[in-house]
Amino acid sequence: MILLEINNRIIEEILTNKIKNALAGTKLESTDVMIADFDGVLFHISNLSKDKYKIRISALLKFYKQLQEHGADDLLKREYGSYLVEPEQGYSVTVMIDLENLPEDWEGLVKKIGLLKRHCFASIFEKYFDAQEKISENPEDENNIQSKAIIEYRDQEIIYVEAKSDRVTVVFSTIFKDVDDMVIGKMFLQELKEGRRASHTAPQVLFSHREPPLELQDVGPANNDCIGYITFGNILSELVPTLPPCPENGTQGAGELCAEQEHENEWLENEVVGMRLWQLVGIVLSILLAIVIMICCCVRFRIPRTKQEIEADYIRKKLTKSFRRELAKISDKEMQEDDMDLKKALERIQEFFNAAEIQENQEEIICEGPAKSFGSKFNAMFQGMRVRFQKNETPEFNTMI
Repeated sequence: MILLEINNRIIEEILTNKIKNALAGTKLESTDVMIADFDGVLFHISNLSKDKYKIRISALLKFYKQLQEHGADDLLKREYGSYLVEPEQGYSVTVMIDLENLPEDWEGLVKKIGLLKRHCFASIFEKYFDAQEKISENPEDENNIQSKAIIEYRDQEIIYVEAKSDRVTVVFSTIFKDVDDMVIGKMFLQELKEGRRASHTAPQVLFSHREPPLELQDVGPANNDCIGYITFGNILSELVPTLPPCPENGTQGAGELCAEQEHENEWLENEVVGMRLWQLVGIVLSILLAIVIMICCCVRFRIPRTKQEIEADYIRKKLTKSFRRELAKISDKEMQEDDMDLKKALERIQEFFNAAEIQENQEEIICEGPAKSFGSKFNAMFQGMRVRFQKNETPEFNTMI
């Protein structure tokens, strides 16, 4: 779907180029551009009295006199102030800028001028939204307040606006000159009607073919086979809580008003450090995920999976602890003089174990003396001299010794 912008991009680009050239000191050229917009609106960009530094932007709306009745002049004065000048001959409204006297925020001014047609249209809607508010506050004054307006914005095509106590209804009538265009337009406008299911904030939209809605039956617009009517029912936000909730299947009757239920987490839309909260949370989580991935790539992890592997890891830890304890017995001097490496350290620790084992054996010989045989005691007395005795020793020999 092509979304039409409410601003005029061509006007903005022309003015932006002119202003940038003037600020850069480039030689300016004369300006004379005609631009045709939708709804029969015609724009003219030109220089005032051939002064290249004064650029005027004029708009021609065939229905501008009707808009003037609803406060278009006041709205334009409010929006453009001193930039609004006497209209160029043959045009409805004119805005002029001086390239030698530009405001600091000239970009904002350019965007505002690009919305010239939009501001002309806005007057009628602002008036009747204000009227709706007054009627809702004082219903008895409804007869004294103008609550209806009809604007013929194109030949045989109208905009109908009506303010009521609970809503503002806007009806557009559109004529298709070709039957095929009517079929395509009907399909498109029907999708616009169904689009409310996808967006909870969209206004209620009704579409009818040939038959005008009730609001236009007394107006007497053109009635033929190629006309369609699009009705928007705009409900003010403060009135929504008082309306019944819309059914989930979207089966409310034509013209029925209902309030869509909001299910969004509004707190996620709060701004923090110039960003939405959900954007900030997403960035932080992405950074944490990247750090975890980098750690997993740089550090090698291996988690034991079986009982045998777990027990083996426990034994390794015990052996490592014992090895460190024995390694600590080697003095710092020996470590430096012998250029100690793993092999020498193992040999040195082995000597410690051998010495400890010999000492342990000697202690066993001394402690088990009374239980030894006569031959063992005799050999011990003569310091290792071996003497052979008969196998059948008698206890008397022990007594004699």
